[in-house]
Amino acid sequence: MFKDINILILCGGEGLRLLPITKNIPKPLVKIKNKPLIKYIIDQVISLEFNKIILATGYQSIKIEKYIKSLKPKKYKNIEIMNSGKTDIIKRLCDYKKKYNQDVIVIYGDTLADINFNKIIKFNKVKNKSVSVSVYQNKSQFGLFQIDKNSNVIKYREKPILSDWINIGYFYFRSVIFNEFSRYKSFENFLISCQKKNELNAFKHKGNHITVNTISELINAKDKIKYFENE
Repeated sequence: MFKDINILILCGGEGLRLLPITKNIPKPLVKIKNKPLIKYIIDQVISLEFNKIILATGYQSIKIEKYIKSLKPKKYKNIEIMNSGKTDIIKRLCDYKKKYNQDVIVIYGDTLADINFNKIIKFNKVKNKSVSVSVYQNKSQFGLFQIDKNSNVIKYREKPILSDWINIGYFYFRSVIFNEFSRYKSFENFLISCQKKNELNAFKHKGNHITVNTISELINAKDKIKYFENE
C-alpha cells in the first residue's frame, strides 16, 4: 500500500512563535528530550517503506541537511531535501509536483501524531476525495461562560470539548489534484477551494498528537512525547 506513495515533511518555516529558540536553529531541529522533533517524525514513517521521504526545507535549510547527513544507519541515507526557500506551503507543493507524480502524504514538521497510515489511506480511497486532512476534536483551554443581556451567568462549562475540529497536519493528496497547486498563492486558499468543490474530507484522529508552535507547547510536549518514544 505504501510503495507508490511519498512522504513530504514541511520543514521550511521560520518558527517565529518559538523565538528566541529558533533564532539559530530551524524548528524541526528543536529538541524534545534530547531528540529533534524531525527525528521523531522520520522514525515514525521510515520503517513503513514509503516510496520516498522528502524534506521540504527553506529557513536554515543547510542545518537540516547537515543533520540528516549525520544520521548513521543506512536507512536514513535516501531521505531527499527539497529547498524551496522562504515561501508559502503551496509553493513547496508546486515544487513537489515538478519532480514527482505519486500520491503524497504531507506532514507538518512541527507536529507529531500517532496516525494509522493504513487507515487514512483507506479512508481516502473509500471516500473518493482528492484531499484528506487529519483532524482532532478541539478542547477549550478555558472555562466558558454563557451570559445573558443583564450579564448574568446562565451556564458554565470547564474546558469543554468543542464542536469544531482542528487540523493536526497529516494530509493525503491524490496526484489528480496536483495541477491545482499553481492556481493559488496560499495553501489556505487552496484548501478553501477544495472544500467549496467538495474535494476535501476529514479523517478524525482520536489518538495522541503534539504540536510545537510556542514555548508553552514545547514544554507540554516533553510530557506527551512518551507516547512516541518507542515508535
